[in-house]
Amino acid sequence: MTKIKKNGQSALEYMMTYGWAILIIVIVAVILYSMGIFNPRGAITPTSTGFAPFSVSAAICNSSGLYFMLHASFPGSIGYGYLDKIYFTSALSTNITSGSYSLNNAFIIGGSSKLINLPQLICKLNGVTFSLTSILTYTENVPSVGNQTYNTTGTISGTAS
Repeated sequence: MTKIKKNGQSALEYMMTYGWAILIIVIVAVILYSMGIFNPRGAITPTSTGFAPFSVSAAICNSSGLYFMLHASFPGSIGYGYLDKIYFTSALSTNITSGSYSLNNAFIIGGSSKLINLPQLICKLNGVTFSLTSILTYTENVPSVGNQTYNTTGTISGTAS
């Protein structure tokens, strides 16, 4: 009887020791997966930094031009504005090194998105990472003051397709 109990106890200790080790490995794997380590396409998704009060939610650059989705989140009671120009001071892996592009005073409402198309700006090679350091000039309608023109800076990057 004691031999069966002793074998059962060692089996339980074995399962507990390796069970904790397996649990830790699974937790680490889930954390790495959520960070995109196991997803090679996660490293090439378009990213954006800056541009407050705007954000870029998607960017595509190919032989037809640069397309990006600009989302507006104007503070307070402003509600809408106009996109005037965008300046690129650095355009890695594209056909330009710097340039200014008119956005024709494109109307944008706070909380909405606008697709911006710049056919003059093309990416050279598919699969190559592009990076655009930019200054966006826009005009906000401020109810108590009127229209106010501002500049905001940011970077758009992704992989050419």
